[in-house]
Amino acid sequence: MSTSRVSIARVFPDVLGTYGDNGNASIMQKRLEWRGHSAEIIDVNLSDKIPEGCDMYLMGGGEDAAQTAACEVLRKSSSFAKVIERGANLMAVCASFQILGKTFVDGLGQDHQGLEVFDVVTKSGSPRLVGDVVVDTADSLNIGNLVGYENHGGNTFLNSTQKPLSRVIMGFGNERSATVEGAISGSAIGTYLHGPAFLRNPKFVDYFVEKIVGPVEPLKDDILGDVWRERMHVLGQTA
Repeated sequence: MSTSRVSIARVFPDVLGTYGDNGNASIMQKRLEWRGHSAEIIDVNLSDKIPEGCDMYLMGGGEDAAQTAACEVLRKSSSFAKVIERGANLMAVCASFQILGKTFVDGLGQDHQGLEVFDVVTKSGSPRLVGDVVVDTADSLNIGNLVGYENHGGNTFLNSTQKPLSRVIMGFGNERSATVEGAISGSAIGTYLHGPAFLRNPKFVDYFVEKIVGPVEPLKDDILGDVWRERMHVLGQTA
């Protein structure tokens, strides 16, 4: 088996890691290493220059002030613009998903310009959308059902041409009346799934692993598969 050296950029873990999303990088690293590949996590804090050539970029959730600060830095970053331009593998969760839309609103009701990776707008809503989520990826990634936990005040609306990540089976999704969750544009994915999402969904992380290193065999005694089945059972879903 040929092996690869994979670089995983964890973007702004100092401000966009409120809900455990920083763990997605560690999980991806381990699933690569268990298959014989080497994987390096590069923590890129708010004051650091974003590396342009990484194989994977992971962004997490954060509170209003952190979200606004992160957006301002990313908007001015020529290196992040090049990352987006080349269509790099990227997953943005919650606040980061909103940042990569067209506009989002902060806790004071002020609108902010996003980076327009996704053709979505986020507006304020009340009460917060909190709870377990189960979604179906048949129309996008085709990796079965994903499970997660959502906790967001913003309601994100997809414009007519924007493809969602998944269809909602349980929970709210992008907004209170939504039937869809997340968004997908090229190699970039936005989602509200916390957990961390990769911990609860081995097929989700392996989707990105295969994009980077090519086809991989299922892992023997895959503990994350057990986690996924347990969550599906607890939530009353058929695994």
